[in-house]
Amino acid sequence: MGQVLWTREICVTRTLTGPDFTITDISCTTISADPIRIIDPDNPPPVLSGLGPRVDLMSPLDGEVVSGTLTVEGSTASPNGVYNVVAWVDGQVVDSFVTQLPASSSGCTHPQGNDPGCPYIGFRASIDTTQLANGTHELVLVATDERNYPLLTAMKRTFSVDNGCTDTTAPIVTPITPAPGSLVAGQVPIEVAVDEDSDVDRMRIFVDGQMLALLHQPPWRTTWDASGAAPGSTNEILVRALDGCNNVEPLRWTVEIHQEPPPDPCTSDATPPSLTFTSPSPGTSTSGPVALAATASDANGVARVDFHVDGVLLQSDTSVPYTTTWDPSTSPSGSYVLEARATDTCGNTTSRFVTVSVAPSPIGWLDTPRHNQVLSGLAAPIAGWALGDGGLDSLWMSIDGQLPLTHIGSFSRGAHRPGACTTYPYIVDPDCPQVGITGSFDTTRLTNGVHTLRMSMTANNGLSNVFTRTFRVDNPAPRGWVHVPGHNQTLAGTGVIVYGWALGAGGLDNLSVSIDGTLIAVTFHLAWAGACAANPDMPDPDCPLVGWSGTLDTTTFTNGPHTMTLTGRDASGRWLSFERSFVIENL
Repeated sequence: MGQVLWTREICVTRTLTGPDFTITDISCTTISADPIRIIDPDNPPPVLSGLGPRVDLMSPLDGEVVSGTLTVEGSTASPNGVYNVVAWVDGQVVDSFVTQLPASSSGCTHPQGNDPGCPYIGFRASIDTTQLANGTHELVLVATDERNYPLLTAMKRTFSVDNGCTDTTAPIVTPITPAPGSLVAGQVPIEVAVDEDSDVDRMRIFVDGQMLALLHQPPWRTTWDASGAAPGSTNEILVRALDGCNNVEPLRWTVEIHQEPPPDPCTSDATPPSLTFTSPSPGTSTSGPVALAATASDANGVARVDFHVDGVLLQSDTSVPYTTTWDPSTSPSGSYVLEARATDTCGNTTSRFVTVSVAPSPIGWLDTPRHNQVLSGLAAPIAGWALGDGGLDSLWMSIDGQLPLTHIGSFSRGAHRPGACTTYPYIVDPDCPQVGITGSFDTTRLTNGVHTLRMSMTANNGLSNVFTRTFRVDNPAPRGWVHVPGHNQTLAGTGVIVYGWALGAGGLDNLSVSIDGTLIAVTFHLAWAGACAANPDMPDPDCPLVGWSGTLDTTTFTNGPHTMTLTGRDASGRWLSFERSFVIENL
């Protein structure tokens, strides 16, 4: 960039508008530096007739936002030729201007004739925008006629530079008042100084984390009302000064409040707070958690409400609503005194009392079956215990909430379980330690899958409880076999012996043998020990009487292929269906 080209100018401007162009003709008297001819401002040349050069500026566009290197380019034409093209940015010359570049033929047209330099009428200049401040700048482009000087054409455009921020140095800020560590009171002026080389765009002032002021220009000061601060308290002042690139180095210092404390309201306060114990109601009987609640008020404020059980502090509550919960489930049966005690900010207290009765609910446990244990067979074991305050009035079990356990098994209470009694000493059961539960049930009477064993207990004090245990049943599906006839065996005659076996979890009923859908006479529950030995996982109570046999008169059937089907149903309702293909061939 060069120096300013002129400081005085006398110009006459004319404008000519055509179908595809606008030419501004300016005849000026000016002081300028090379490459424009120097004109004496005291002896200006006469104003010449005619039009200045035509100028087409392709870049930059008016109002364009640029960064890095900006290219100024276009074309200019005059019937006499163009003497030179000069560009200024904010009044300074662009040094690196290049002319006589190829341009389009349409740019050669001028209202008074074509430029003899066509098509080399282009020009270009490069501007390093990093040397310019971010923001709006003015570009002035002047083309001078070769022969009829000082006829010229001037064009003005604005553009904006946005090169981001390269500054990484934070503003330097120092405190003026109050001094660090000083004593302050009342209206406290806060003022800081900024180093003269620092460029502060905005400044925020905080006291104890709360923003006090947002400043955009000096003087950098504000006022803090410290009248409400506690005497002797330490307060932090924080100043954050940001420059245009958001660089900031926080400045912190502390001051101490020095002011007379307010009069003590407790000097003349001997009135206890008002208090109402709203829950529970007097005489309440419970076995589970109890909600305690109270309302309290005082002219100088309530500091807290303490809840006690038989004189022992349970919980302190310092805010409305004043509530807590007492769980008496591990407390012995009997009466308990609940107290709500309100204390005001001056130490005056008020108490209210409520008496409640506690009777624990019965409690029980099942060790077997375990949670989600997989069971099978005719006698799945049950083991556990149950306790009731004053003893148990009733104890019963069911499966899936509908089937009484006694329908598929049995259980009893009376086994030795001292551990249960010592773990729950607040439940006084006269049967201790004979509170164990033993029993078993037939899982084959249940479908395979998930089931729930429910133990319901009612104590002699009238309270009830339920314990549940989830388990899974997995018994094998029924199995059967036809030994004779063998697979695709050929049978003939009137006295053919057919036989086989059938097994099912819990036993099989609805057993039958048919040929092509027609029942045949056979005898079931015959001894067949080998089938039971070969299927040890099958809990069939009929073992070893699981065989079947019959005599078949094949002459009652047509010659050819036939199908024998063995069917039956086990205790849980699952069906057995076994088929055997064979051939009858009578002469």
